[in-house]
Amino acid sequence: MRVGYERLSKDRSLRGINVEIQREEIDEYALATGEPIGRHFCDNDTSASEFAVKPRKDYLELIALIKQDAVTEVIVTEIPRLGRQTEVAQELIRLSKATRLQYISTTDGARYDLHTPRGRKSLRDAISDAEFESDQSSARQHRKKNKQAEQGKYHGGQRAYGYEGAIRDVDEILLNPGKVGRALVPHEVAIIKECVARIIAGERQTDLVRDLNQRGITTAEGGKWRNGNLRRVLTKKKHVQWGDTEHGTRSHHGKEYEGRWPYIITAEEHSAMLAALRLKAINTKRGMIKGRQYLLSGIVRCGKCGQAMYGNGRGRENGVYQRRYVCKRHDNHGDVVGCGNVRRGADPVDLLVKQQVIYRFDSPAVAEALAPKADAAEVKELLELHTRQTVHLQSLAADYGIGLLTREELVVAKAAAQQALSNTVRALARFQAHKTAAAVPAGQTLAEVWDQASIEWKRNVILLLVDHIVIMPSHPGGQTWNGWRFDLDKVRIVWRV
Repeated sequence: MRVGYERLSKDRSLRGINVEIQREEIDEYALATGEPIGRHFCDNDTSASEFAVKPRKDYLELIALIKQDAVTEVIVTEIPRLGRQTEVAQELIRLSKATRLQYISTTDGARYDLHTPRGRKSLRDAISDAEFESDQSSARQHRKKNKQAEQGKYHGGQRAYGYEGAIRDVDEILLNPGKVGRALVPHEVAIIKECVARIIAGERQTDLVRDLNQRGITTAEGGKWRNGNLRRVLTKKKHVQWGDTEHGTRSHHGKEYEGRWPYIITAEEHSAMLAALRLKAINTKRGMIKGRQYLLSGIVRCGKCGQAMYGNGRGRENGVYQRRYVCKRHDNHGDVVGCGNVRRGADPVDLLVKQQVIYRFDSPAVAEALAPKADAAEVKELLELHTRQTVHLQSLAADYGIGLLTREELVVAKAAAQQALSNTVRALARFQAHKTAAAVPAGQTLAEVWDQASIEWKRNVILLLVDHIVIMPSHPGGQTWNGWRFDLDKVRIVWRV
């Protein structure tokens, strides 16, 4: 079967006019040279350079069809449409040796016979030339953007909230030249100033997000606000006054220049807002280290509304910080997703689940159910190595403390030990989480390794046995368990095994 492939790197309108022209040329070429096209593949608004981020979905489908031995020839308007990386040529040549694929053709008359050395070399050369042109173009673009930055010009890209974007007519003619990225959008400017002032006054981003979404105020793309995109908009240096001028700030590769557009907030307002955000982050974390702090976040569910519960601590009047699992009423958009009425102390819930999991994990029935079908020996060996490396890393500090190592020797030995441990962790990551979690170092029980294990390792073990945990509504007081006011009957574990 002969197939056609069309691709366009950038299509502002997303109407695919150019790819439609490519398809017509391919159809005409196919009819003039033999059998018509059996199927078309099209990647519109998708780059094929090494810098591309968006996957070429139709190209991947094309490769899959070739592997099914269903394609004899691929026709494109020009080789760069097919690809701009030498890996593309190598992949097609490799497939031609194992499938029916024989020809890569272009509508200008070039035909590469992949069953001959000359044809394979010609395809490699053609795609290599396309790769070279892509590199040249990228270098030109970098030079252009650097020059634009130094001159304070608008750099293009996605529309910045608060400033006009490109307005085009049906024929893609730009209707607002000179205003793109420069002219202010008054109602959006008002929103930026309002949000900055409210954050400086001490309001939370979450409350701002909820308020904006409830008022029907959308992002530049017409979507809903979240904590992340609101923060990115408010902290943009583009909005910030440059010195004593009327202009904003142009940032590029860590350097700043005077922009050619009006500013929205002053440098003092920007600094005060960043300070308020940092203070809010410190108050929220209360000195805790970064990373996951709650063992069962997302695994516990509200017994009243069924929504997942997440860790959300609070400071109490006696100065004690209480870790809790909370059913959130609103999501990051401010939409209602839960009842918001169920809360439970995290420490007793974690302890209960730990005890129940350890008790069940060591039973013969569970061991049999969790026995990995493959890779067991390698995983076990890696875990034992991980344990030894961890102990070794910890012993280096002790050796330094009693004088067996100098400070310089400690630094060198610690760096080597950490690198070895990192390599082992990466090797373990190749295996599914359940295989890693289920394997306990030889000669030890789960109870013996639990307290030293990472929180992610513990979650993997829990998820082997537990589907979810239901937290039922409860009133203050009640039973006492391990020093907490905690009713065991209000926590139900739903087991997998």
